[in-house]
Amino acid sequence: MKKFALCFAIATLFTAGAQAATADLSTWTVNLGTSGSVSATSNYASLSANSSIQNNVSNIQSFNWQFQANDYLPFDDYAWVSLNGAMTTLSSVSTVGNYGDSGWNTYKFAAPAFGTLQFGVTNVGDGLLSSELHIQNVSNISAVPEPESYAMQLAGLGLIGFMFRRRKTS
Repeated sequence: MKKFALCFAIATLFTAGAQAATADLSTWTVNLGTSGSVSATSNYASLSANSSIQNNVSNIQSFNWQFQANDYLPFDDYAWVSLNGAMTTLSSVSTVGNYGDSGWNTYKFAAPAFGTLQFGVTNVGDGLLSSELHIQNVSNISAVPEPESYAMQLAGLGLIGFMFRRRKTS
């Protein structure tokens, strides 16, 4: 029982701290190009044709994405992410093939992302077939721990103190 209590207390200490949260995509600014569309809920967004969403963010760690190529080469539609104007291509028709699907992927930033974050899809060369980008779980680490974290940390410290006091009196 003592070993279990010590393990529990130590685990509580390590799990207390910053908490992961998900950015609310429904509040992001929508940019529609020609024939573009965006559908966004709190943790999921679907973009098609020439469209993008953007927001000012802080501490963004990662997001999940999927590209569906609803087009064929030579029309090389592509999906992208941009942080403070620096664009990175996520996928394209030439990457996944004609009418291909990238499947779900996770993009992790090398360091927490701060500034203007934008997701988009671009329809290249035609207006008939529009590829899609799906985004979900744009997660960040909150800078200030929640009150529950402090309570768990104090409980863990209390258990460790109690165990050392019992061991000392034995």
